[in-house]
Amino acid sequence: MEKVTTKQLPDEEVKNQVIKSLIKLRRKFGSAYELSQAVKKFGLFNGVVEYCEDGYDFRPFYDDETPYVGAYAEEGWAFPTFGCINDGKFWMCKLGFGIHKVNLTFNNKTGAIVKIVPDNTNSQLCWDNNTIRGRIAEIRALLEE
Repeated sequence: MEKVTTKQLPDEEVKNQVIKSLIKLRRKFGSAYELSQAVKKFGLFNGVVEYCEDGYDFRPFYDDETPYVGAYAEEGWAFPTFGCINDGKFWMCKLGFGIHKVNLTFNNKTGAIVKIVPDNTNSQLCWDNNTIRGRIAEIRALLEE
């Protein structure tokens, strides 16, 4: 896994660290690349980013909307939408548009991933392992590459 530092990094470095991690995960989840592009444009956002024909648009969560972490795309690939939460300490996101997903929590001061929560749906294609522990190990291995 990436070297974890406790030193607070400047916001731009934290953003770049998150983008770097997301790009490493795109081999397993193509949505990781799409989310990395949204982070590149909007930073570690708190709200919803939707891809439209002219690029990504951001909106904060509505006052009457419960903040959520989510990933969705029409037909499983078109017009991706991401709901992400930034609570000031951690940035939380989800990768995966289909039945297989992984929730990630990043430290806002270092950009390091502090929590990985994969789905527990049986897998024939996405995951090499059908245990939560094994799936977390798969994500960590991709991050180490």
